[in-house]
Amino acid sequence: MSSSDSALRGHPSIVRNYLLSNGYTILYTRPMARLKGYWDRVFFEEQYEVDFIVRKNGKVYAVHVTANELSNQPNQQDLMQHWFPIFVIFHVQSILLMNLHDESVIEIDFEIRKPIYVRQKQLLLNAGILFTGILIGIMLDFHSL
Repeated sequence: MSSSDSALRGHPSIVRNYLLSNGYTILYTRPMARLKGYWDRVFFEEQYEVDFIVRKNGKVYAVHVTANELSNQPNQQDLMQHWFPIFVIFHVQSILLMNLHDESVIEIDFEIRKPIYVRQKQLLLNAGILFTGILIGIMLDFHSL
């Protein structure tokens, strides 16, 4: 946690009240995850933490609260290196960046287009499950005769 984020220690109830009054259900507070990776024999580890995991209208969000002034220009490197891992690791549909400095909320979203071989594999798996269910139903129906 950076020293600039320490200013947030007095504001969790403000953020919580904002979320609740705007229809969000708070699922988790301050969840943390570690991402570990290996490059041959070199070990890397990164820790990720968000302030809240919330749900609204069936959509799950990771919420990050900051008191820092944010640039109005999005940064692709920051988006992909910091926010995308949070999106994937916490398995959310979107990220809400709540800025206490200017009282703004920015939604960060991603769209993942899987390669065709992954989509085909999922289609075959779903077809196999459906076919198995049909066979079990036929067997149970035949057995009851």
